[in-house]
Amino acid sequence: MEKIQLGNAEQNDLDLVRRLVLLRLREDKAWRQAESRAHFVVGFKQYVDFRSESDQERFFELADTVLWELVTLGVILPGMGGGPSPQAFNLPHFRITDYGQKIIEAERITPHDPSGYLSDIRKSASTFVTPVMMGYLGEALQCFTRGCNTAAVLLLGVSAEAAFLEVCRVVAISLQNSNERSRFETMDGVKKKHRWIVHRYEQLPASTRRDMLPDGLDITLTGIYDLIRRQRNELGHPQLLSPNIDREHAFAHFQLFQTFLRDAQAFAEFCQTNGI
Repeated sequence: MEKIQLGNAEQNDLDLVRRLVLLRLREDKAWRQAESRAHFVVGFKQYVDFRSESDQERFFELADTVLWELVTLGVILPGMGGGPSPQAFNLPHFRITDYGQKIIEAERITPHDPSGYLSDIRKSASTFVTPVMMGYLGEALQCFTRGCNTAAVLLLGVSAEAAFLEVCRVVAISLQNSNERSRFETMDGVKKKHRWIVHRYEQLPASTRRDMLPDGLDITLTGIYDLIRRQRNELGHPQLLSPNIDREHAFAHFQLFQTFLRDAQAFAEFCQTNGI
């Protein structure tokens, strides 16, 4: 990774510092202690060029904030663990939880880095970057980083439906038969359109699906979207038992959402080029 030039423009960029902290946790297996400012600067020197002492001080403050965020999110725990000594359960030492290890080792950008997650979506799924979809997704990320997992999954489901409506728009434009296009556009409800698109995809020649579309698109079209939307429907209506979505399940839904958008983007590009 190219070093970040930390200056006035980056002084208050908490998202940037969050990304760097997660990167160091992933790459520096020995870093398990909240350091003094001087040690922080040394520890991050391979990632950041500081232009002044005030930049160092500000970075130290933001990185400290990020570490406490990660504590509240269950990514790290204070202390070294494993014994009765003062270091076992207290700062400045910390340890990574099993859940945190999944976050740190994730190949994709995770929702623990909201700005990075949104940026990745903008790059990988440009067709679906609409104000509605991104607005609900941004709110879902804010809920997730505050531990409001049920609200996060509910809003993520709304964002998924907004993205699927864009799939429907692309499919409609791609239909060469005007009568068929009209019938599709006037279908009542998203569920019917979803079934129609899945059926139409399944009618494509096997060679086309194999050579021109991503592996697992059938699962995405038939399963992942339906899972996210069904979860949203269940959470969005009163139930006898109040919903209880834990952070692991919420995290999994954000990962599924990335897969859904990635495969939907490939499907949209296929439709735009080849029709359907």
